[in-house]
Amino acid sequence: MSDYLIIRIPFDNPSKPEIIEFLANVPLDWKKYLIQVANRVQKKGRYVVANLEYDFDHFYPAKKEATFKKVEKLTEGKA
Repeated sequence: MSDYLIIRIPFDNPSKPEIIEFLANVPLDWKKYLIQVANRVQKKGRYVVANLEYDFDHFYPAKKEATFKKVEKLTEGKA
């Protein structure tokens, strides 16, 4: 299981990154999505994606687990 963070790294202070957005769903085109986020936020900096991976699924509802695993398998390696 994984989620994604959109992080802005300011050009003038790269040691102070800012979390812009938390995503549970993966956009089809990361480059296009990051441009949209940068235009919306309107702050200079480098916008990057961080993948948060979890090694446990025990909190996921049991009846949704099959759908979840299918989607994870289909989207694996496409980010």
